[in-house]
Amino acid sequence: MKKTVMFVLLIGFCAALAVPAIQADESTAQYSAVQHISTTQGDVEARVFAAPGMKRMEMHDATQIIRFDKGVMWILMPQQRMYMERPIPSDSGGSDNLKYLEKKKLGKETVNGISATKYKTVAEDPQGNRLEGFSWLTDDGILVKNDMQGSDGASKMQIRSEMTDLKVGEQDPALFEVPQGFSKFAMPAGMPGGLPGGMKIPGRN
Repeated sequence: MKKTVMFVLLIGFCAALAVPAIQADESTAQYSAVQHISTTQGDVEARVFAAPGMKRMEMHDATQIIRFDKGVMWILMPQQRMYMERPIPSDSGGSDNLKYLEKKKLGKETVNGISATKYKTVAEDPQGNRLEGFSWLTDDGILVKNDMQGSDGASKMQIRSEMTDLKVGEQDPALFEVPQGFSKFAMPAGMPGGLPGGMKIPGRN
């Protein structure tokens, strides 16, 4: 279970890191899609559901719910009917303290049949942690492709993602809540902490 939680946390931390540097404004689009994610810790395919300030990712044996509006991330373990809770910055920007060194629109491209605009972003937080890479967004602000790297000066983490089967439309609010009957469990020892404004690379103390 610990390995699964570590991986899901990595995905969540990268998502919370990447969103702000990519989007000037939070997307108000609601949608579902299949997301193919590749990180330094491995690859995963997830079913994604999103609404303003909220995101749900259903993976093989765990589900992640990010609630930027509440400043919390939940990791659900459906087979055990358990969940864990992790605080995150309450704004969809991940941190108010990011300094943008470069933020450039590169032009239109098509990603898996979806029209999108490609951006290049380079940003730092007050501790000198760096985030840089490329992102592709629809006119509605949906992140359909991502290629970002975060560095704390000693270690790096890479995340790449692409969306397929994108369907824009209203999502059930219950998707973004912890189901009834799930028990909360404590963070396993050695879990990573921090985000920009104190970012730590998962796996480092």
